[in-house]
Amino acid sequence: AKAAQFPFFTWLPTAMAAPTPASAYLHAAAMVKAGVYLVARLLVSMELFPSGVAMALSIFAIVTMLTSVFLYFFQDDLKRLLAYSTIANLGYMFLGLSLGALGSGLGFRGGLLHLIGHSFTKTLLFLAVGAISYSTGIRKISALSGVGKKMPLTSLAFVLGALAISGVPPFNMFWSKFFIIAGAFQLHSGWGWTLGLLAVAESVAGFAWFLHVVHKVLFGSVSPAAEGAQDPPATMAIPLLVLMGLILASTVFSLPIIDQVARGIGR
Repeated sequence: AKAAQFPFFTWLPTAMAAPTPASAYLHAAAMVKAGVYLVARLLVSMELFPSGVAMALSIFAIVTMLTSVFLYFFQDDLKRLLAYSTIANLGYMFLGLSLGALGSGLGFRGGLLHLIGHSFTKTLLFLAVGAISYSTGIRKISALSGVGKKMPLTSLAFVLGALAISGVPPFNMFWSKFFIIAGAFQLHSGWGWTLGLLAVAESVAGFAWFLHVVHKVLFGSVSPAAEGAQDPPATMAIPLLVLMGLILASTVFSLPIIDQVARGIGR
């Protein structure tokens, strides 16, 4: 429930009423990761993780991912869309951990790497959406277009965040998704192949919808809501620039730490 896994995910989209910095901190980095962290600690601490529990975790994870990406298509609020994206990516983390419990060291590494990479990527997206909302006074996808002409820096941040969250190389979440999907195939079982193929399908569908949202909100003629929009002041722009660098660089400093943890438990 803490990590918003199916069927306990309904609280997270409604929590998007919080201010954008609070959403970025609590719902991209800190609070929702507590459940993932707890399961990871259990996996590290136990000599033998129950295979039945690992199988159940993988089922909950893949159902969470597919349900969330299906609900993408019904969102007209940018922050609610990001909330469902967070739920889907928490499913990826649980999938990676469950693969580790089933014997895939690559999947385990991917789950932990996804946890770190998602923190930077989703924070970037939340803050970019916050900047759009701050400047236009609206978050409705249907009411926004042409924002890219008015807010080039913010739009670049949103585009790069969308590419990263969709698992496009060379961004950080490409590597974590690659490890998770390869880890599923590494099981050399029918269930592993099923999990891997479903994860690929989720990733493709999510990428397609984010492309649609980017095209709708950032390009085309400038909508009335975006007429007076402009990039935020330096106090809001500098975090966007830093996070754009981190979505490229985080894998470099995250992977050695994760590999050390994995070696410590023999995975």
